[in-house]
Amino acid sequence: PEARPGQMVTFTIAGANIGGAQAENVVVTDTLPAGLHFVGASRAPDAVLGQEVIWKLGDLERDSGLVAIEVVALVGTQLPASTTLTNTVVVRGDTAELTHLNNTAYARVHIGGPDPFVVKRVQPRYSVLLGQRVTYTVNYGNLGSMPALGVVMTDILPAGVSLLPNGIQPIPPVPNVAGNVITWSLGDLPPFSLYTLTIQAQVTGTIQHSTTLLNNVYIWSKSGDLNPNNNVAVAPLHVGQNPQTCTDVSADKTL
Repeated sequence: PEARPGQMVTFTIAGANIGGAQAENVVVTDTLPAGLHFVGASRAPDAVLGQEVIWKLGDLERDSGLVAIEVVALVGTQLPASTTLTNTVVVRGDTAELTHLNNTAYARVHIGGPDPFVVKRVQPRYSVLLGQRVTYTVNYGNLGSMPALGVVMTDILPAGVSLLPNGIQPIPPVPNVAGNVITWSLGDLPPFSLYTLTIQAQVTGTIQHSTTLLNNVYIWSKSGDLNPNNNVAVAPLHVGQNPQTCTDVSADKTL
Protein backbone atom coordinates (compact mmCIF):
# COMPACT_ATOMS: atom_id res chain seq x y z
CA PRO A 1 0.00 0.00 0.00
CA GLU A 2 0.93 3.66 -0.33
CA ALA A 3 1.23 6.03 2.61
CA ARG A 4 2.20 9.64 3.27
CA PRO A 5 4.64 11.03 5.84
CA GLY A 6 2.77 11.60 9.10
CA GLN A 7 0.10 9.01 8.28
CA MET A 8 -0.86 6.01 10.43
CA VAL A 9 -0.54 2.57 8.85
CA THR A 10 -1.87 -0.74 10.18
CA PHE A 11 -0.22 -4.13 9.71
CA THR A 12 -2.01 -7.40 10.43
CA ILE A 13 0.07 -10.32 11.70
CA ALA A 14 -1.59 -13.73 11.38
CA GLY A 15 0.02 -16.89 12.72
CA ALA A 16 -0.88 -20.43 13.69
CA ASN A 17 0.56 -23.85 14.42
CA ILE A 18 -0.33 -25.98 11.41
CA GLY A 19 1.83 -28.89 12.48
CA GLY A 20 0.85 -32.13 14.17
CA ALA A 21 2.53 -31.42 17.52
CA GLN A 22 2.44 -28.68 20.12
CA ALA A 23 4.71 -25.68 19.47
CA GLU A 24 6.34 -24.55 22.69
CA ASN A 25 7.40 -21.07 23.78
CA VAL A 26 6.32 -19.38 20.59
CA VAL A 27 7.65 -15.84 20.10
CA VAL A 28 6.62 -13.35 17.41
CA THR A 29 9.02 -10.52 16.57
CA ASP A 30 7.91 -7.66 14.32
CA THR A 31 10.82 -5.52 13.14
CA LEU A 32 9.61 -2.15 11.94
CA PRO A 33 11.89 -0.46 9.39
CA ALA A 34 13.55 2.85 10.09
CA GLY A 35 11.03 5.56 9.34
CA LEU A 36 8.11 3.72 10.97
CA HIS A 37 7.38 4.38 14.63
CA PHE A 38 5.43 1.91 16.77
CA VAL A 39 2.18 3.37 18.13
CA GLY A 40 0.25 0.40 19.50
CA ALA A 41 -1.16 -3.05 18.86
CA SER A 42 -4.40 -4.94 19.35
CA ARG A 43 -2.49 -7.30 21.67
CA ALA A 44 -0.10 -5.64 24.09
CA PRO A 45 3.50 -6.60 23.30
CA ASP A 46 5.70 -8.19 25.91
CA ALA A 47 8.62 -6.01 24.91
CA VAL A 48 9.51 -3.14 22.58
CA LEU A 49 13.24 -2.98 21.89
CA GLY A 50 13.97 -0.16 19.49
CA GLN A 51 12.27 -1.12 16.23
CA GLU A 52 11.48 -4.66 17.46
CA VAL A 53 8.03 -5.40 18.87
CA ILE A 54 7.89 -8.79 20.62
CA TRP A 55 5.02 -11.03 21.71
CA LYS A 56 5.51 -14.21 23.75
CA LEU A 57 2.56 -16.41 22.80
CA GLY A 58 3.52 -19.38 24.96
CA ASP A 59 2.53 -22.84 23.73
CA LEU A 60 0.35 -23.34 20.67
CA GLU A 61 -1.53 -26.61 20.38
CA ARG A 62 -1.34 -28.57 17.15
CA ASP A 63 -3.65 -27.30 14.39
CA SER A 64 -4.32 -24.28 16.58
CA GLY A 65 -6.59 -21.54 15.46
CA LEU A 66 -5.33 -18.33 13.93
CA VAL A 67 -3.67 -15.76 16.19
CA ALA A 68 -4.11 -12.25 14.72
CA ILE A 69 -2.39 -9.09 15.92
CA GLU A 70 -2.90 -5.64 14.43
CA VAL A 71 0.06 -3.28 14.66
CA VAL A 72 -0.29 0.47 14.20
CA ALA A 73 2.74 2.55 13.19
CA LEU A 74 3.35 6.18 12.30
CA VAL A 75 5.16 7.09 9.07
CA GLY A 76 8.02 9.48 9.78
CA THR A 77 7.62 13.02 8.51
CA GLN A 78 11.14 13.25 7.05
CA LEU A 79 10.89 10.30 4.68
CA PRO A 80 11.56 11.21 1.04
CA ALA A 81 9.03 10.41 -1.65
CA SER A 82 9.32 7.12 -3.53
CA THR A 83 10.76 5.35 -0.48
CA THR A 84 9.75 1.72 0.07
CA LEU A 85 9.70 0.47 3.67
CA THR A 86 9.76 -3.26 4.44
CA ASN A 87 8.26 -4.56 7.69
CA THR A 88 9.53 -8.02 8.68
CA VAL A 89 7.84 -10.40 11.12
CA VAL A 90 9.37 -13.67 12.35
CA VAL A 91 7.83 -16.44 14.46
CA ARG A 92 9.90 -19.06 16.27
CA GLY A 93 9.54 -21.66 19.02
CA ASP A 94 11.58 -24.11 21.00
CA THR A 95 10.06 -27.16 19.29
CA ALA A 96 11.63 -28.65 16.17
CA GLU A 97 9.63 -27.68 13.07
CA LEU A 98 8.76 -29.42 9.84
CA THR A 99 9.91 -26.33 7.89
CA HIS A 100 11.17 -22.85 8.60
CA LEU A 101 10.17 -21.49 5.19
CA ASN A 102 6.87 -20.12 6.52
CA ASN A 103 8.32 -18.51 9.66
CA THR A 104 9.02 -15.11 8.06
CA ALA A 105 6.65 -12.69 6.35
CA TYR A 106 7.08 -9.24 4.83
CA ALA A 107 4.83 -6.24 4.25
CA ARG A 108 5.93 -3.27 2.18
CA VAL A 109 4.75 0.33 2.36
CA HIS A 110 5.49 2.74 -0.46
CA ILE A 111 5.85 6.42 0.43
CA GLY A 112 4.07 8.53 -2.14
CA GLY A 113 4.87 12.06 -3.17
CA PRO A 114 3.83 14.98 -5.36
CA ASP A 115 3.73 14.64 -9.13
CA PRO A 116 2.99 17.95 -10.88
CA PHE A 117 2.27 17.50 -14.58
CA VAL A 118 1.34 19.54 -17.64
CA VAL A 119 -0.23 18.71 -21.03
CA LYS A 120 -0.76 21.21 -23.85
CA ARG A 121 -2.54 21.22 -27.19
CA VAL A 122 -3.45 23.84 -29.78
CA GLN A 123 -6.44 24.32 -32.09
CA PRO A 124 -6.36 24.54 -35.02
CA ARG A 125 -3.08 22.63 -35.28
CA TYR A 126 -2.49 22.27 -39.02
CA SER A 127 -2.41 24.78 -41.91
CA VAL A 128 -2.91 27.85 -39.76
CA LEU A 129 -2.73 31.03 -41.84
CA LEU A 130 -0.86 34.22 -41.06
CA GLY A 131 -3.08 36.50 -39.02
CA GLN A 132 -5.27 33.64 -37.80
CA ARG A 133 -6.17 33.21 -34.13
CA VAL A 134 -5.32 30.02 -32.25
CA THR A 135 -6.29 28.60 -28.87
CA TYR A 136 -3.84 26.78 -26.63
CA THR A 137 -5.35 24.55 -23.94
CA VAL A 138 -3.17 23.74 -20.93
CA ASN A 139 -4.09 20.93 -18.53
CA TYR A 140 -2.04 20.79 -15.35
CA GLY A 141 -2.29 19.46 -11.83
CA ASN A 142 -0.85 17.00 -9.35
CA LEU A 143 -1.07 13.25 -10.00
CA GLY A 144 0.69 12.39 -6.73
CA SER A 145 -0.73 11.41 -3.36
CA MET A 146 0.95 14.33 -1.56
CA PRO A 147 0.53 18.09 -2.08
CA ALA A 148 2.86 19.72 -4.58
CA LEU A 149 4.20 22.82 -2.85
CA GLY A 150 5.20 26.14 -4.36
CA VAL A 151 4.29 25.17 -7.91
CA VAL A 152 5.39 27.46 -10.75
CA MET A 153 4.38 27.04 -14.40
CA THR A 154 5.96 28.89 -17.34
CA ASP A 155 4.64 29.03 -20.90
CA ILE A 156 6.86 30.36 -23.66
CA LEU A 157 4.99 31.39 -26.79
CA PRO A 158 7.09 30.99 -29.95
CA ALA A 159 8.28 33.98 -31.94
CA GLY A 160 5.57 34.84 -34.44
CA VAL A 161 2.71 34.12 -32.01
CA SER A 162 1.35 37.04 -30.01
CA LEU A 163 -0.85 36.89 -26.92
CA LEU A 164 -4.22 38.58 -27.44
CA PRO A 165 -5.61 41.09 -24.91
CA ASN A 166 -7.44 39.24 -22.12
CA GLY A 167 -6.34 36.08 -23.87
CA ILE A 168 -5.68 34.03 -20.72
CA GLN A 169 -8.59 32.38 -18.94
CA PRO A 170 -9.44 31.75 -16.19
CA ILE A 171 -8.01 34.35 -13.84
CA PRO A 172 -7.07 33.58 -11.08
CA PRO A 173 -4.47 32.23 -11.17
CA VAL A 174 -3.04 35.61 -12.16
CA PRO A 175 -0.20 35.28 -14.68
CA ASN A 176 2.88 37.42 -15.04
CA VAL A 177 3.38 38.29 -18.73
CA ALA A 178 6.80 39.43 -19.92
CA GLY A 179 6.86 39.51 -23.71
CA ASN A 180 6.13 35.98 -24.88
CA VAL A 181 6.87 34.42 -21.50
CA ILE A 182 3.86 33.73 -19.26
CA THR A 183 4.45 32.62 -15.66
CA TRP A 184 1.96 31.45 -13.04
CA SER A 185 2.79 31.11 -9.34
CA LEU A 186 0.24 28.42 -8.56
CA GLY A 187 0.98 27.90 -4.88
CA ASP A 188 0.23 24.42 -3.53
CA LEU A 189 -1.63 21.86 -5.65
CA PRO A 190 -3.59 19.22 -3.69
CA PRO A 191 -3.20 15.50 -4.44
CA PHE A 192 -4.94 14.09 -7.52
CA SER A 193 -5.90 17.56 -8.80
CA LEU A 194 -6.57 18.71 -12.36
CA TYR A 195 -6.97 22.23 -13.77
CA THR A 196 -7.45 23.72 -17.24
CA LEU A 197 -6.67 27.13 -18.70
CA THR A 198 -6.70 28.53 -22.22
CA ILE A 199 -4.47 30.99 -24.04
CA GLN A 200 -5.79 32.97 -27.02
CA ALA A 201 -3.08 34.11 -29.44
CA GLN A 202 -2.61 35.23 -33.02
CA VAL A 203 -0.11 34.22 -35.69
CA THR A 204 1.63 37.40 -36.84
CA GLY A 205 2.81 38.31 -40.31
CA THR A 206 6.47 38.31 -39.37
CA ILE A 207 7.15 34.62 -40.09
CA GLN A 208 7.48 32.57 -43.25
CA HIS A 209 4.77 30.18 -44.33
CA SER A 210 5.32 26.43 -44.08
CA THR A 211 6.88 26.91 -40.65
CA THR A 212 6.27 24.79 -37.53
CA LEU A 213 6.16 26.82 -34.33
CA LEU A 214 6.81 25.04 -31.04
CA ASN A 215 5.12 26.28 -27.87
CA ASN A 216 6.78 24.99 -24.67
CA VAL A 217 5.32 24.92 -21.16
CA TYR A 218 7.10 23.85 -17.97
CA ILE A 219 5.86 23.08 -14.44
CA TRP A 220 7.98 22.81 -11.29
CA SER A 221 7.43 22.17 -7.58
CA LYS A 222 9.80 22.95 -4.72
CA SER A 223 8.62 19.83 -2.87
CA GLY A 224 10.06 17.40 -5.39
CA ASP A 225 8.52 15.27 -8.10
CA LEU A 226 7.81 11.56 -8.53
CA ASN A 227 7.93 11.79 -12.33
CA PRO A 228 9.88 14.70 -13.84
CA ASN A 229 9.21 13.33 -17.33
CA ASN A 230 5.71 14.88 -17.36
CA ASN A 231 6.88 18.38 -16.40
CA VAL A 232 7.31 19.63 -19.96
CA ALA A 233 4.78 19.79 -22.79
CA VAL A 234 5.19 20.96 -26.39
CA ALA A 235 2.41 22.06 -28.73
CA PRO A 236 3.49 22.25 -32.40
CA LEU A 237 1.68 24.70 -34.70
CA HIS A 238 2.12 24.48 -38.48
CA VAL A 239 1.74 27.75 -40.38
CA GLY A 240 0.60 27.16 -43.95
CA GLN A 241 0.52 29.37 -47.02
CA ASN A 242 -2.04 32.15 -47.22
CA PRO A 243 -3.36 32.31 -50.81
CA GLN A 244 -4.18 36.01 -50.40
CA THR A 245 -0.55 36.94 -49.86
CA CYS A 246 1.33 34.55 -52.15
CA THR A 247 2.66 35.51 -55.57
CA ASP A 248 1.66 33.71 -58.76
CA VAL A 249 3.14 35.19 -61.98
CA SER A 250 2.42 33.68 -65.37
CA ALA A 251 3.13 34.72 -68.96
CA ASP A 252 1.79 33.69 -72.29
CA LYS A 253 3.34 34.83 -75.56
CA THR A 254 2.38 34.00 -79.11
CA LEU A 255 3.98 35.03 -82.37
